Amino acid sequence: MNFLFPANGVHHSAYSTISDPKHALSPLIYPPFNSPPPPIPKPLTWHFLHDAIQSQLDGENHVGLGHSLGGALLLYDALKHPGRWNTIVIVEPALFSKKVHYLTNVIRFLKLEMHLHPMIRLTKHRRETFPDTASVFQRWRNHPSFSAMSDDALQQFIDASLIADGNHYKLRFPKDWEMAIYASMCTLDPFIWANLHRLTSKLIVVAGETSNTFMSGARQRLKKKAAEFLTIPNTSHLLPFETPQILRTIIERNSPMI
Repeated sequence: MNFLFPANGVHHSAYSTISDPKHALSPLIYPPFNSPPPPIPKPLTWHFLHDAIQSQLDGENHVGLGHSLGGALLLYDALKHPGRWNTIVIVEPALFSKKVHYLTNVIRFLKLEMHLHPMIRLTKHRRETFPDTASVFQRWRNHPSFSAMSDDALQQFIDASLIADGNHYKLRFPKDWEMAIYASMCTLDPFIWANLHRLTSKLIVVAGETSNTFMSGARQRLKKKAAEFLTIPNTSHLLPFETPQILRTIIERNSPMI
């Protein structure tokens, strides 16, 4: 069976072009997508997210694809449950060097993450309600973050990100949860880096050429363990929505025969 570990704030339907009926990706659903979303644990760590999805996982010898937050969760799970994963595909994982981890802990200790974390600052000022999806498309189409997406991919991303709420649309993933997840970054990193040498699953790492998240320190550490390490030209941290066919091909050739 194939599983999808999505990124922070991204609904699994945004990744649908990676799947096909023969190689479908079964998505993991994070607690913020519950209706209503649960209260945010204080303090929140990514261990909470890992524990929350365990009931959605069973069996062994699976193929997993994880993007960003999902990449870190998938790698952590593969280290915790060695027999569960035959192959893991880690796309632009939210994993960081020791230096970033140290700085993050200092910022968290000083309670400055809501002011200094660049993704939190962006998310904090993001609109939460919209009159229609057409106006969102026009605004996001001109945003540099989405420039490498096709029109169809952008529309799919918007449809995945918004839900109807009365006479308007709202963000499907709550902003307060998204910011709290950004603020609790690096909480899985110490275990992952200390135990990476124990990984028994085949590891495929996919990086965006112009990524602002998956930086050189983490890349070099993962490259040493990866069976394949691919850097895709002209792609960013949003690689799964910019070049989904590349990931689809990887899933197809690593999936068990049906």
